[in-house]
Amino acid sequence: MWWYQFADAAAALAARLRAEFENAGVVLVATVRRDGAPRISAIEPVFDDGQLYLDMMASRKANDALRDPRVEVHAMLADRSSPQYKLRGHLVEVLDDAECARFARVTLDRLGWEPYSGHHLFRVDVRTATWISFGENAPDGHMRMRTWHWRRGFEERGPSPPRV
Repeated sequence: MWWYQFADAAAALAARLRAEFENAGVVLVATVRRDGAPRISAIEPVFDDGQLYLDMMASRKANDALRDPRVEVHAMLADRSSPQYKLRGHLVEVLDDAECARFARVTLDRLGWEPYSGHHLFRVDVRTATWISFGENAPDGHMRMRTWHWRRGFEERGPSPPRV
């Protein structure tokens, strides 16, 4: 499901994730290495025209995504008590020249850089999104989890006491 479809299906959660991803400046992106282990990289997310884009240099990380499109994206945490924002989905490479050119203009305007030749531009096909908070509208240390799944919709759990 493209970002704009996710935003229609779970507006409050999508708005919160987008704000956190953009405020963080970079997100942690996990791809799957050839041996099945995760590869974690920092990437600047770009939202434009109803899409969430991730741009990758020609690299092992990009090769991971081309071979196995599964991805997890996490907002950077300010501290250990900060809410956690993450989504999971699939990366779909953008091969359309006009879309790549638009992305290049947007990144230059917003971030001050342009993709170099040989980069790989991906759209994120969102499958799940999660917002985990601690102590929010709950006793200290209790966890509240809000999750959206492309098949099941929105669910909220908690507040749950910490596990010992």
